[in-house]
Amino acid sequence: MINLMVSGYLVAIYFYHEREQAFLSWALACGCFVVGSLILLVQYWLAMSLSIPGYMLLVFSSCLLLRGVVQLFQDDNTRMWGAGYMPVFALTALILAMAPVAGISTGGVASLMMALFFVLTERALARQQDSFIVVVVLLRVLMFVHALIMTVQGLSYLLTFETASALSGVGQWSLFSHLLLTVATALTLPMMHAIREKQEWHKRANTDVLTATLTRRGFFDLAAQKLALHGAEPCTFLMIDIDHFKPINDQYGHATGDLVLQQVAQRIQAGVRKDDLLGRLGGEEFGVLMTETTEQEANVIANRLLGQISASEFMGETQQISVTVSIGAMTQVSSKHDLEHLLRQADKALYQAKERGRNMLKFADKTA
Repeated sequence: MINLMVSGYLVAIYFYHEREQAFLSWALACGCFVVGSLILLVQYWLAMSLSIPGYMLLVFSSCLLLRGVVQLFQDDNTRMWGAGYMPVFALTALILAMAPVAGISTGGVASLMMALFFVLTERALARQQDSFIVVVVLLRVLMFVHALIMTVQGLSYLLTFETASALSGVGQWSLFSHLLLTVATALTLPMMHAIREKQEWHKRANTDVLTATLTRRGFFDLAAQKLALHGAEPCTFLMIDIDHFKPINDQYGHATGDLVLQQVAQRIQAGVRKDDLLGRLGGEEFGVLMTETTEQEANVIANRLLGQISASEFMGETQQISVTVSIGAMTQVSSKHDLEHLLRQADKALYQAKERGRNMLKFADKTA
């Protein structure tokens, strides 16, 4: 009954959350567990063996739990599911079918197979550890405890040669633990989805639609956080502006101008380091914040960017065009300068670079 109620609860969330497929998989997981349990119960009333289909449904319920996690994070998408996890379930079904022939407890094998899927689910969650640590850790603990309980139950069935009544205590203990874990998991999964959804909306709000870089607001928010963490270390701010961008729009059209913006953003992203922040600060202006970076190190990176961009051919709508950029830079050697100061000084240096002929790098005066 508890699994049935949890299944209904997850189905309701499925419809409420724009048919998020993960909730449907988790609802089906509970449903499979209910049907499998009922089959194992009625086989005694019907005086016929239905243990194999019953246990297969129980194992498939844990398989669907894993499927929901894969769907939620779109982790390697459906291909990973088909190529990696379904063969595991197929092998599990084969082992379950062969267990009675080999004289092995079907319930014991099913329990160990369920434990395996709980471990796989915990591993899938571990890959999302950096997303929202507390909730993911809680779910990982729940999956680990699930796996531990099913392992103990499976081994008790496989290694104990006592009567069924002697094993009833193990079964009751496992059932009670399963119910507690099911309820805890059912309450935690929607929480994980809600936090993930909030993060996605926040990411979209702070991402420039055209260039896929940070928006001005998103850039300044994250930059302020990074400066607070690395205030005592040298850092460099680059202000990058596309040269003669208005003539590009006038001569080739705004569609080509948009393509140039996208390609410049891609080249900047490829030319800076993984931890450097890149944002679109204005129409054709980009900002890069490089923490733990001296003027000498920034000089190498910025000049490399200049060379790569000027040597590249940019694809317009119908033709290739040449594009250059100018860069103004400001290096901070202590925590006394804030982000606004860095921006102002880099902007002044950029103006000087444009006055001197463009397609060049200019660092702000150290006395500024």
